Amino acid sequence: MATSRGCPGIQQVRVMRADSHSEPITVQILHTNDMHGALLPLDDRSILGHKARLGGSACLCSLIAEKRSEHPESTLLLDAGDSVHGRAETDLDEGRPMVDVMNHLHYDAGTIGNHDFQWGVPTMFERMDSSNYPYLVANVEQTNGSEMPNTQPYKIFEREGVKIGVVGLLTKATEVQQRADRLQGVHIESQKAALGRLLPEMKKAGADVIVVLTHVGLAGDEELARAFPDQNLFFVGGHSHDRIAKPIEVAGNHIVQAGAFSKELGVLTIELDPGSRAVVGVDHQLIPVDPQTIPGDQEVAKLVERYRAEAEMQLGRQVTTLGHAITRSGQTDSRMGNLVTDAMREAAEKQSGRKVDLAFMNSDGLRTELDSGPVTLGDLYEMMPFGGELMVGSVRGDAILRALEHSVKHRPDPDDWHTPFLQMSGAEIEYAGDRLLGATIDGQPIDAQKTYTVALEDYLTHGGLGYTSFKEGDYEDASMTINDAVRDYFVDGLFNEEATAGGQRIHDLTTGK
Repeated sequence: MATSRGCPGIQQVRVMRADSHSEPITVQILHTNDMHGALLPLDDRSILGHKARLGGSACLCSLIAEKRSEHPESTLLLDAGDSVHGRAETDLDEGRPMVDVMNHLHYDAGTIGNHDFQWGVPTMFERMDSSNYPYLVANVEQTNGSEMPNTQPYKIFEREGVKIGVVGLLTKATEVQQRADRLQGVHIESQKAALGRLLPEMKKAGADVIVVLTHVGLAGDEELARAFPDQNLFFVGGHSHDRIAKPIEVAGNHIVQAGAFSKELGVLTIELDPGSRAVVGVDHQLIPVDPQTIPGDQEVAKLVERYRAEAEMQLGRQVTTLGHAITRSGQTDSRMGNLVTDAMREAAEKQSGRKVDLAFMNSDGLRTELDSGPVTLGDLYEMMPFGGELMVGSVRGDAILRALEHSVKHRPDPDDWHTPFLQMSGAEIEYAGDRLLGATIDGQPIDAQKTYTVALEDYLTHGGLGYTSFKEGDYEDASMTINDAVRDYFVDGLFNEEATAGGQRIHDLTTGK
């Protein structure tokens, strides 16, 4: 196969190299994270410096095989969670296709992510039990005291005589990032407490190198690295979708991550002195999974095509044709946010028979944009992969205002899509910095003492993303998903491109927008 070493976008770094009279021992850690069910290549505009389609399990399999062949006796393949959910071809069968494919890639270990709870704990346990590699999860346990299937807190691997301890951690923030009912039956411990408890145990077991396989995000990894300084720990991370080619050095520890959607394979190379087992060199690369240069593994390609065809049979139906792209934003109201919340409001009125004053949707739930041209059910699914249920209920104005204050206060950096920032229909707001200045409905201020009828995704009614004030409402199920609401909005001819133009509902007075 064509080598990937000359691919654009590869960066590497060498640090801490020391002179040695003996050839160092090389340990290679191949790693993925946040694949989100992406069995097929996806569009990318940044990794290669131009628009390209990257990723796909068949090409990933071939690249893994190539890198393994370079160090056949000293390689580990690890995954840092959020692997099974997020794309139609895997979600329609609740993640089974991704588990099937990952079994063909021969992972040595993985951990779990917040989205792996998407179908509830029992289904997640089924997927874990059907994997041919162990899950390393140190800070999650069942509340009934039973052991989770195919799971252990850490594992000591031996490669070329080197003992490599790998411990897995899930962000405790999963408790606010996931619906409470989907977490029923498990308890998530602080990742810091779990790591502090197990590090001495792993060292006592003889670990020469310790890899912390995390789904806590870059900020979480940095916090852990500072909490355990000068340990020479290797944080192989996920959750925040960061492309970390050059390892981030924090308090004598190393942090890497490989973006998302298997568009790149992370390759961490650790060199150790053969006598002392001291780390003498660290290299890291992000290698693009480029179908133009990497022939796909044929067995995996056939498997992926089967799942793609099954999904296409269900999701290939066209629902509309767009004259303009529907774009998203985590900073202000967007065409997509306006479309979705308008559709939610319309559907909630139709289903409940009530006048619905407001609709809210968190920006993080809108995962892709819609290009101009034909739009299929599959496109809507990729746009909103979480299958949230539409709820309609009565919420007091003071609870709504607190939710809007939370939204403004947690407005993210422009490039951060993991945002609780609210998209809305029926209301306009003004803010400056992190302060809410005003909120109106039809030009009238929202009355803190009045009760309003509101359409929400069920995730927010459970207080997801810190919207605890929404838990104070009294809700009923509208008996449809948000995806269904948007589909009907298109099919019924209610979509108006001018009405959904961004910048009409959320006004940033800091910048005068």
